[in-house]
Order: sequence, then structure tokens, then C-alpha cells
Amino acid sequence: MAGAMAVAATTGLLAAVSHQRTAAAAVQPQTNSCDLTAPGRIVAIGDVHGAFDRYTTILREAKLVDARNRWIGGNTTLVHTGDAIDRGDESRKVLDLIRQLEGEARKAGGRLVFLLGNHEVMRMAGDWRYVTKTDVESYRTAQSDAVRERFYAEVLKASEAAARAKGEKFDAKAFRKEFLEKASPDAIEMEVAYSPAGQYGGWLREHDIMARINGIVFVHAGPARTFADRGCAAMNAEAREELKAPVNLSDPKLTDRMLWNADGPLWYRGLVGVEPAASPDDVTAILKSLGATRLVVGHTASTPGRIRLLQDGRVIAIDSGMLGGTMFPNGVPSALAILDGKFTAIYEGKRDVLITPGPGGASAEPPLQTQR
Repeated sequence: MAGAMAVAATTGLLAAVSHQRTAAAAVQPQTNSCDLTAPGRIVAIGDVHGAFDRYTTILREAKLVDARNRWIGGNTTLVHTGDAIDRGDESRKVLDLIRQLEGEARKAGGRLVFLLGNHEVMRMAGDWRYVTKTDVESYRTAQSDAVRERFYAEVLKASEAAARAKGEKFDAKAFRKEFLEKASPDAIEMEVAYSPAGQYGGWLREHDIMARINGIVFVHAGPARTFADRGCAAMNAEAREELKAPVNLSDPKLTDRMLWNADGPLWYRGLVGVEPAASPDDVTAILKSLGATRLVVGHTASTPGRIRLLQDGRVIAIDSGMLGGTMFPNGVPSALAILDGKFTAIYEGKRDVLITPGPGGASAEPPLQTQR
């Protein structure tokens, strides 16, 4: 059928149309994420993946929220290294709480630094391979049917215009039948929510992919040496520009973009020992390019779930498989606390000191086993 919809598997959504409709609404971050200072404690949390209950458990364990999930962290800087969403069923609840805490922390003299992971970028681009049915259904509202009709009108207009431009016939009746079969009301709500002007898409696009705080770089996966040479600020700027552009998920050149490249800051696994692994010299060069003393990364869950030191403590891997379940059967909720040169892993009912101030403060680690 001419003008047939570009449908993401199991959802029937039109990410490209939605993006073009609202791309001008993208918002620029208001602070320089590569030049931040934290007056007090820094707490970093890795991949939450929609595990709301486990997420709130570790927030309470770290003394960041109370029993009602309200901020009690004072001037603490809380850093999220991305992938708050996908895989789990409660991504929306996780994002809603993070957005709430972002404002509450600011009012209390603290800060919440949310960094994009590959799954946030995938969600915004319409790549929903890791979105659960329950997660999609959480976007259903009393207005969902009306929203779908409004969205359909825009999609129909765009598709008719595309067919005319190609000199092709357009079967409006068949088009509507396919649309109604593939685009459920809750899925359309989610598509709109993650568009540039949407409730979540607009908010996500205000955030960077990398932050340097007190000389420590926080990033979802960590760039390979070739990308690190661009520097922190340049990569953040490049990411913002890429997020403005429509994404064709079937384009073989998509991986030429930094946000989709295997060696880029959202995908690279070499820093945590996955082959081809980064060498000690690579890590030295990456740290120098980023103006950092250490790198804190998520993205690759450890087995068993725990925070680990790599490269003589210069790389700290904080993805402990918080979601658990069949995806990460040995995963646990965790957080990394940093204060006065002391690095402490926080688990439910347990603390492990990883690094103490001064030379030789980092403990040794065995080879990393991972769950992807």
C-alpha cells in the first residue's frame, strides 16, 4: 500500500512523523554538565530499567528519600547514568519519581543530574524492542481514543502528501484499517509522550549524555578512545543535535551517528572488559581527553550484581542488574556514594568501602563477568 506506515515491532507507531511534527520544541540544557561541582555527597545510580520498587528501596537506603519518596538528601548530588526505562514494567513510574526528585533536590540545595542512556534514546526514536506490554498500557488515559484520532489525522495528511509527491495512488480506507490494527490508543499516547514536545520526550531532551562533577566523569557506557578525543562538552553538543534529527531505524548508516555507534558513549563496553577491551593506555588517554580522574559507567550488568572497580579503580561499573528477575537473575539494587575521596557501594542493608582517600586506595577486582 502506498504511504504505508513505518511500524515499530508490536506497537504500530510512527516515530518519524511524530518527530517532524514537534522537532522545533527541543529544549537546550541550561547548565554546563561538564563543569559541575558538588559541595557534599555524590550518589550515583546505574540502570534502573523500570524496577520501581527496587529503585525506591535503594533511594531510601542511601538516605535520599523518606517513606513517601520525598527528597531528604539535602545538598547531595544524585546522578543517574541512564537506562531508567525499558525492560521492566514500571518505567513511567520511575521517570515520574526522577522528575519529582529533580525539583525537590534543587529546592533543598541539592541536585539531580539525569543522563541519557541508550534506552532513553531508543524510546524517543521509536525503537520499542525492549518495552513491555504492561509498560505501554500504563500510558492509557480516558483521552487516549481522542488522542489517537488526532494523531491519525496528522499521519493521514502526511501519508497522502507523500503518496502524491511520488505519483502513487493512496488507499485511505486500507490505510485507516492498518492504522487501527497496529496503533493501539495507549501506544499512541506513549509515542506522543516521547516526542520532542511530549511530557517525557521534551524533558529527556533537556538532559545531556555526560557529566563531569568534581573531576569525575559520569556517562552511561563510556566512550571509546576515538570518541573521547572530542571531549565532554563537544559530545554533549553533538548528542543534542542528533536528537533533533528524525531517526530511520532501518537505515544502515544509523550507526554512523554517535548516539547509535557501538564505540560511542551510550553503547561502548570496552571500559568494563568486554572484548575488544580498552587497554590501560586507552583508559589513560580517555581520562585525559575528558579531563577526568575517574569514570563512572553503567550499561553492562555485572554477575553477581555488585558495583565493581576496574582499571586500578579508574573505572567504576555501577550497573548491578537492579531489575533482577529473568533478565538479571543475580541483580541487586545499588548506589555508589562519593564523599571526601571515599567511594562506598551501597546495597540493601550493607555498605562496602571501595576506595579510601590517598594513594593505593582502590581495592583489587577479579575479572568482570557480565550480563548484557
